[in-house]
Amino acid sequence: MQSTHVLRIQIYNEYSNQPAAKANAPAPAVSAPREREPLPGEKPEIDTFTDSKSGAGAGTSVEDEPAGWTLKITGHLIDPTNGAPIASPTAFVFSNFISKMFVELDPKHYTGSDAVIEWTKGTAPASVDGFEIKRRGDRDYVYAKITLAIDYSPPRFTASQNLQRLLGMENVPEPKPRYLAALWQYIKV
Repeated sequence: MQSTHVLRIQIYNEYSNQPAAKANAPAPAVSAPREREPLPGEKPEIDTFTDSKSGAGAGTSVEDEPAGWTLKITGHLIDPTNGAPIASPTAFVFSNFISKMFVELDPKHYTGSDAVIEWTKGTAPASVDGFEIKRRGDRDYVYAKITLAIDYSPPRFTASQNLQRLLGMENVPEPKPRYLAALWQYIKV
């Protein structure tokens, strides 16, 4: 019996040390530790995270760090009847449902390797609940195009329109055996 669930994807951002926020907000009492930002010319990578929370900072000052922002992309499997998250065994982790992710940042503000970020499932050491992309900057907004490739099980493919017309198939992703069976049927006729 096959069950249907919904994958809820949440995309949001956080910022730190923005000039407008510094002028209007009191200094934070405790700061969380931050990872090192990529150096100029260094290829940035996508940082992955799980639901574990980090402790308080070890004496680092937020004011010493440059202005920056973090784009977070998370996903959770939910029950479509009541909208409640499903208890998350390792099989229901967000990265298990996607095979690739591309994030293209606004080329007016970011260039080179800073502008395009790619994550591929085969290169990741473990399954994760979400992704963090950190950049320096004090802009109010940055346009980003996020492309997620679904990891179908079994893998699904889309043939050219001419081949689909020839085989009498619809323009939807199908498993490879279905294409092979339709092709064999065409050859037999």
